[in-house]
Amino acid sequence: MIPEDPNCPIGRSHAPRTAVPTLVRLLTIVFITSIWAAMASGCGSVRPRATPMADAQQAPLFALPDQDGQTVELSSLLAEGPVVLLFYRGHWCQFCRRQLGDLSRQRQQFGDIPASLIAISADAPEDIAKMRSRSGVRFPLLADPDLEVINRYGVAMEGMDIALPATFIIRPDGVIAWRHVGESIDDRPTLAELLERAQAAAQ
Repeated sequence: MIPEDPNCPIGRSHAPRTAVPTLVRLLTIVFITSIWAAMASGCGSVRPRATPMADAQQAPLFALPDQDGQTVELSSLLAEGPVVLLFYRGHWCQFCRRQLGDLSRQRQQFGDIPASLIAISADAPEDIAKMRSRSGVRFPLLADPDLEVINRYGVAMEGMDIALPATFIIRPDGVIAWRHVGESIDDRPTLAELLERAQAAAQ
């Protein structure tokens, strides 16, 4: 019997060298894909830390600085008519920039409705100034970096120190006539809906 030469491949059986690595790569791809799918299913969804203010409740009064450092008081605005109060996530949010820019450009469609339009975020004053100039917004943006007002309205986002996308229409008597609290980062009311609700609040 001829002894087997350990250096000679002839006569030896070999398992495919790529079988195990290929299987590992395949399982890794399946695992990663499943994680991505699970993440995508909840992508963009948002939840408040507490229960937001509801219709027919008295809106909390506040005074916050705008993009120019001037103090804006809700009570003063309500003395002139209903207020459309928006909460947005921040200057870095593309959905927020689009929403505020669209509302500013279409502001004239409010016509004779004596409604004031203001928006609040947790941005610092210098960031809201940049937001206003870059997005072309022509109504006041208010800074609430300590989330004082955001928390009082119950629209602080769970897990983050920012506001949910939310809209409140407040009657001149300070009562909330209507609200919309977004369930995802792009969940915002339409302009037509805002016009209808603001008109009702002005009557």
